[in-house]
Amino acid sequence: MFRPDVPKTPGRSAFQMLEVIFHASVRSIRKSHHGNAVFGLVMNMLQTIMLVVVFLVMFDLLGMRGTAVRGDFMLYVMSGIFMFMTHTKAMGAVFGAEGPTSPMMKHAPMNTIVSISAAALSTLYIQVLSAGVMLYFYHVVVTPVTIDNPVGTLAMFMLSWISGVAIGMIFLAARPWNPELIAVLAMVYQRMNMIASGKMFLANAMPGYIMSTARDRLAGGGVETHTWNMSPRVTPQTQTIVRPSPDLAYSICLIDVSAGPVALAVPTWPEYGSLSIFDADTDNVYAGSLDARLPDAPGTRRIIVALAGQTVEAAQGVDVVTVKKPEALALIRRLAPSQGLYDAAAALVPISTCGPV
Repeated sequence: MFRPDVPKTPGRSAFQMLEVIFHASVRSIRKSHHGNAVFGLVMNMLQTIMLVVVFLVMFDLLGMRGTAVRGDFMLYVMSGIFMFMTHTKAMGAVFGAEGPTSPMMKHAPMNTIVSISAAALSTLYIQVLSAGVMLYFYHVVVTPVTIDNPVGTLAMFMLSWISGVAIGMIFLAARPWNPELIAVLAMVYQRMNMIASGKMFLANAMPGYIMSTARDRLAGGGVETHTWNMSPRVTPQTQTIVRPSPDLAYSICLIDVSAGPVALAVPTWPEYGSLSIFDADTDNVYAGSLDARLPDAPGTRRIIVALAGQTVEAAQGVDVVTVKKPEALALIRRLAPSQGLYDAAAALVPISTCGPV
């Protein structure tokens, strides 16, 4: 057929290529969802919701929900699912992109670059739209959502997509050598990402890492195990955390029950006071009052910390705390807004005990 002779410039060629990629992306979306883009969006959202439910059930059944990162647990899981879906969908779309033997390649403007680009971009479009719609409904129906770092959030999302495209290209390049084996490896990679995702590792490793780091820093500062240590009075010069209370006197004891139970004896205080015990996963497993003004307040708060399975003899007036891991930390807070009260609280440290039974 006759065609007008139009001179091609690099810019015109680039725009023509982008136009072809756009139409191929639209075709890719409609082809994979029976010609209905809305149906494709709904199906992708249902897949995301199912994965969120699966993760929630896994965290509950495996007892991992209590050790997860603090905050909105549902939003925490959803953000991970968005990254997971984007990565695996991009990888699968690129790996399954039409090759040089596809009937579509008979059309002059089509080539493998257009096919791969269309597959990747169509996946990005669906995932961005799905995440946006789900976050909107969560924001309106459940609780307002505020993105503290929008640029970082978008960068994380794009990194999931780009890495999925890159890994899909690797599988796509290796497919001609052994199509059956590469297809199996690609499927295994997609399934493993669900179990080995960063959310699962972060939720389980972060609490233990925090406690381990805190214990190492305390030990490096001269704090010995099974010994009460009084923290310096909080001032702008001595504070080691962002917002410690300047009106409280803190005492810390590092506990290790690997060799047997550990007994604690802490005198009460004429003002507000509390004794808390944190396990190796930073969970607050015990909280007791040291306020001597309360009715039936004991003169000394006595506690035995033991590892699950260790034998502990019950005694009147003694609270038994069971932990799952050997390491724990005991923290005393006493209201001491003045230097005189702080000195009085410090005088109770030598008569407090923290040691093996």
